[in-house]
Amino acid sequence: MTEAVLNLDEHTSRILNIIKEQYNLKDQSEAINLMALQYEEKILERPYSPEFIKEMQEIMAEDHIHIPDGMSLIEYIDSLPDEDDK
Repeated sequence: MTEAVLNLDEHTSRILNIIKEQYNLKDQSEAINLMALQYEEKILERPYSPEFIKEMQEIMAEDHIHIPDGMSLIEYIDSLPDEDDK
């Protein structure tokens, strides 16, 4: 365990005391540890969840259109037959 001396402003100290009371923690150190854990879960979370990765893999496995080399997407769309022509 690492020990540190912290200089906290009054507002931060009040916030830590609120967290300490809400979660029935013994001191501000436990409140800081809890805040770090919550920060990690909310902010430092992996950019892509396993569910998102699975969904993207399913999409990638689907059939896709092939645009000929040298043709832009707009040119390809313009070359498709109109709905009226079908």
